[in-house]
Amino acid sequence: MVMQSSMRAIVLAVVFLVLASLACGPASPAQAPTVSITQPASGATISVGQTAQIVSSVTAPAGVDRVELSINGQVIRTDTPPTEEPTSFAVSQPWVPVAMGQVTVSVVAYDAKGKASEPATISLTVTQDSTQADETSEPPGEDDPEAEETSIPEITTEAGCTLGAVYLSDVTIPDDTELAAGSSFVKTWRVRNSGTCDWETGFELVFSEGAQMGGPATVAVPALAGGAQGDVSVDLVAPAASGSYKGRWRFRAADGTIFGQSVTVVIVVPGEPTMTPSATPTLTPSPTVTSTVTPSATPTEVPPVGDPYTEQVYTQVSVPAGSTGNTTALCPGSSILVSGGFAGSSSPDMFIYTHSMNGNGWRAYGKNDTGSDKLMNAYAVCLYNAAGATTTQVHAQVTAPAGGKGHPVVACPAGSIVTGGGWATSADHSLRVYNSSQSGNGWQVWADNSSGSDKLINAYAICLSGMSGAVNQVLESVVVPGNSADAYTSECNSGIVVGGGFAAQDALHIYNTSRDSTDERWFVAANNTGGVDRTLFVYAMCWE
Repeated sequence: MVMQSSMRAIVLAVVFLVLASLACGPASPAQAPTVSITQPASGATISVGQTAQIVSSVTAPAGVDRVELSINGQVIRTDTPPTEEPTSFAVSQPWVPVAMGQVTVSVVAYDAKGKASEPATISLTVTQDSTQADETSEPPGEDDPEAEETSIPEITTEAGCTLGAVYLSDVTIPDDTELAAGSSFVKTWRVRNSGTCDWETGFELVFSEGAQMGGPATVAVPALAGGAQGDVSVDLVAPAASGSYKGRWRFRAADGTIFGQSVTVVIVVPGEPTMTPSATPTLTPSPTVTSTVTPSATPTEVPPVGDPYTEQVYTQVSVPAGSTGNTTALCPGSSILVSGGFAGSSSPDMFIYTHSMNGNGWRAYGKNDTGSDKLMNAYAVCLYNAAGATTTQVHAQVTAPAGGKGHPVVACPAGSIVTGGGWATSADHSLRVYNSSQSGNGWQVWADNSSGSDKLINAYAICLSGMSGAVNQVLESVVVPGNSADAYTSECNSGIVVGGGFAAQDALHIYNTSRDSTDERWFVAANNTGGVDRTLFVYAMCWE
């Protein structure tokens, strides 16, 4: 009887516990955080260069960890609560618009367990600030990407100093630089810390909008005291498809504040291949030429006034160890560019990968893989007494297959005369140009691709219009002894030299191709890095 009473009591206790648990219901899952933007209202209008405060209200039962602000899908800053993981948080996140148009503003909150809220989103219209714009001027255009930001105010921090950044100049890759598809390059801007806060550890340059071109999301900014200026660089890769590309980057402080003017990179990837490679040229050794003429900046003899003549001008830049650099030599306003060249170190690790027309000048790009700074020259050959004449640059592009050769050939338009040419390759040393010379009324380039992937190569021809006459290519072949470097020339027996080129056997590193400014000759310097004699052809283009 006692046993039955005990069993009954146990059963009743179990039933009671079951009923109690059912009354409480199943355990509730952890609630995700929520966020709403309280200011400004969706559809509001704000001004370029003026700070907009994006104010949001956040709740999170598990505690607020951080709040991210995004503009057009790009996170521009992250803020955390001043106290550890509160369940509610009101946050004001400043943002300075840099361009006119419609923008989408999104805010996402994260709780202490890593759960994200649904994004709160508003749409804003960014317009020109009428208090700062000249009533007679037009809005800044795409050709001047920094002009629209000249009045961005500095931001005062809680520490009492100000954050500011001003773009000064492009150190490398000026706007609209032509780069071969897939080629690596380094964009460097010169900027000034216009605020009073020093840029220290944690300050970054962040990708903002446009084409990222293979660049990182962020890159560290060198330490820079308030008021000082310095250089900021990003490693990028030209896109594979042809077209014009523009990317914008912003400065961000260690606490996530975006500040100052943005900086931009604008490049052009030339069109798709249209030419088909043909047979490799054959090089035949001939007697050695002993000329050792060194080019100078200006000629010592000037032809009579009234007759067309050419002069060579140059600029020089120091390319830091392990970096790329470029420089442009500009023809004076009374002349027009007809060709150009370059000079670099005799070391094969100092590599000229692009040289071509740039406005009324000639620009050269070099990659220095040595352990010390190296000098690089760009040469421009300028034609005088050519009233009414003009020059234009045309190009062709081909793919050099992995382990194979590329041979782009480009022809000048009917009615024009080829006066010179150049090329564009990759900065990674994978393409060795061994022939750059006249081909009919155009220009050809031959290159070996030593890499394991296909590479693009461009040939450029400079075409003279508005002048009569013809250009003939004069050849001089020489033997470059093994393990030696020397300079050689080819001379115009009549007419004036307007350009030139070369063709070289393997192991020959061409480190100078330019006009000999003391005479009507074209100058080429080569270093034979092998132990066997190699043949070099030097071409002078003579206009009569």
